[in-house]
Amino acid sequence: MRYGFVIDQRKCIGCHACTTACKSEHQVPLGVFRTWVKSVEKGSFPNTRRHFLVERCNHCENAPCVKICPTKALYKRPDGIVDFNRDSCIGCKSCMEACPYEALYIDPATDTAAKCNYCAHRVEAGLQPACVVVCPEQAIISGDLEDPTSKIAQLIGRENVQVRKPEKGTKPQLFYIGADQTAVNPEATASSIGYMWSQPNTHLHGRETPPVPVAPAYRPLNFAEMLTTTVEAPAGAGSADGGGEYDYPTMPPPKGRTLIPLAEVKTTTGQVRAASVPSAAPSPHLSVAAGLLSSGTDAQVNYNISHERPWGFLVALYLWTKSIGAGAFMILALALGFGLASDTLLFNWLAPVVGLVFIALTTALLVLDLRHPERFHYILLRSNWTSWLVLGAYILMAYSAVMGLWLLERLLGWTGLESILLWPGVILAIMAAGYSAFLFGQAKGRDFWQSPLLAPHLLIQATLGGSGVLLILGFITGTNSTALGLLVWTLLAAIVANLTVVLSELFVPHVNNHATRAAHVLRSGRLSQTFWWGFILVGALIPLGLLITSLLLSTSALPAALGALLAVAGLLIYERIWIIAGQEVPLS
Repeated sequence: MRYGFVIDQRKCIGCHACTTACKSEHQVPLGVFRTWVKSVEKGSFPNTRRHFLVERCNHCENAPCVKICPTKALYKRPDGIVDFNRDSCIGCKSCMEACPYEALYIDPATDTAAKCNYCAHRVEAGLQPACVVVCPEQAIISGDLEDPTSKIAQLIGRENVQVRKPEKGTKPQLFYIGADQTAVNPEATASSIGYMWSQPNTHLHGRETPPVPVAPAYRPLNFAEMLTTTVEAPAGAGSADGGGEYDYPTMPPPKGRTLIPLAEVKTTTGQVRAASVPSAAPSPHLSVAAGLLSSGTDAQVNYNISHERPWGFLVALYLWTKSIGAGAFMILALALGFGLASDTLLFNWLAPVVGLVFIALTTALLVLDLRHPERFHYILLRSNWTSWLVLGAYILMAYSAVMGLWLLERLLGWTGLESILLWPGVILAIMAAGYSAFLFGQAKGRDFWQSPLLAPHLLIQATLGGSGVLLILGFITGTNSTALGLLVWTLLAAIVANLTVVLSELFVPHVNNHATRAAHVLRSGRLSQTFWWGFILVGALIPLGLLITSLLLSTSALPAALGALLAVAGLLIYERIWIIAGQEVPLS
């Protein structure tokens, strides 16, 4: 038995009955959805058509959300339904990053993950899912895909069906008939700054094009407000007595778009009109949708739902602290190799302390980012060994244990333990720095994070973070010039290597449009100023100049310390914008 869905988009009328039935059946809170209907307008005026796409969990045969879930809160049933147990969920949001279809959300009532579960409770009672029952056009068909006599199996055998993102290898069990490609592929339409009945919430799900802000005092009014509301124009607008006509302040629209007036309101003091921006006469090839003229494509989304951007600043900070914590011991091992670690405060004490403290901060950040931090121990008690969140947690604990024993050996004056711990410490430091590459690799929905260079890049970042922080501490404590020279050269090499990898990631052609669009956000999109001025200039080029100056002026270590400070800050800037850019491209 293998349950699945077929959605016949030839019949779908976009009535949203499935959405409301699902909300009623599962008491889904406002603002989140288990199933929803996306609407795309395609064509050139007056020859336009609206296409619908019913979206939900695809109940994948090879479900990436099940693999990444650290506590087995998401699991696959014998009948093929991908279900969830909210009592085991810790709210890590990794499943949301793993799903290529944006089918999961965090339930605001329980702070746990939720999604379509095929109405498993109804199926067990011999009933069909609520959405199937309520659909007035019988556009949603459910059933056993392995039963040749079932309607769903016969439809799949008879009709041309398609699935979303087959290249992901998830083997979705949700099939579409007659779906338009502009609705199926979210990258085939222009980014929208306004829908028919709503405005995209860019705080939940980033977009390259931010919405045009509307001054609250002069927003377009609905019909009831038009009958009851008096809006006063500012004094001096339109006539000497303060009445007349007034256009409230606007900002220029995004390139290639023109705002269309949305409302006109007669008031006691004159007329308040919604924003309009003068432009040339519309081209016959422009598409009208959601109050906008959009060039460059003949299709635009005019209704969809907003999705939360699951990972934010705490995840970026976690990558930063982990780089420093793991890099500290990597640099310590390098210093031991050069015979510099036995006679300095920096390498005897500060390096292992930095490693232990920053890895502890990393663990704390991981816990703080959970919606249920009090359930963190579930990672250890209900471990899903296919999840790199679980494997990473054990790596961090093992690395912390080695750092703790290293410091304990120093405190108690033990001998011989250092030589025993050195190679396990180096291996665990490398694993602590690089395991996140495999975690982000499990985030199948984010192609920008699937780079084969990510693992070596994380090791380079660890070298940069560790050498940078130790160089700052070495300058403060007056470490000898030989040790500082080693740190300067190491940091210099790490910055050059980091720049090389970053620029390669952004300018070398990517394998698909999703990764290309994410790279564009950094290279020339809304994060480009932070990237070029914050990371490239302040976080890389200026530190390089300061480090080279320090090498030329060997009498002073101050330029090197300043360069290290800027390089470490630049690393945090990059982690932040890299996390944002990876989540900018819509998945549904």
